[in-house]
Amino acid sequence: MITQKKVFQNIITVFLPLLLGSLFVLVTSCKHDEDEDEIEQKITHKWYYKVEASEGATITNISHANHISGETKNISINGITGTMWMSSEFSETSIAVPRKHKWIIPMYIKAKANGTNISSALKVQIYVDGVLIKEVKDVGLTPNAEARYEFNTNLKKMKGIQTLGKRLKKIKLNNTSIIKK
Repeated sequence: MITQKKVFQNIITVFLPLLLGSLFVLVTSCKHDEDEDEIEQKITHKWYYKVEASEGATITNISHANHISGETKNISINGITGTMWMSSEFSETSIAVPRKHKWIIPMYIKAKANGTNISSALKVQIYVDGVLIKEVKDVGLTPNAEARYEFNTNLKKMKGIQTLGKRLKKIKLNNTSIIKK
């Protein structure tokens, strides 16, 4: 017959190491790297807009958002007579602290064209850091295309600063849309 003392000793020999091991895993997995939070990093993003009309169509006007130093301005361009237009490259730099910063850049491009037939096409595109992020097409005698995109970097969700290229490729696959009328 097993005495109470032996039962207690068996419980301690089996469960105490398990309890201590679980406590160790819990403490080490919750360890917080304080140095990482205190490192400020400058992050710069560049973007531009592009508009293309099919052969026989002519771009007539363009309006787009220009976001500089936290302020968004709308710019309108009239009297365009070509089949292709590209904006200058815009740039925004933010000082970010990992896991404590959210950075939003609104982007917008709208264009109109005059076509020669119902298959005349107009395409507007938004590029961020050299990657096509958003593309919208329209077809018709007076094609009209509009693309909106909000570049949203929430550094809280990132462990440190990851390479942007990987994130942008995922965004490109998920957010490219083509609208036909």
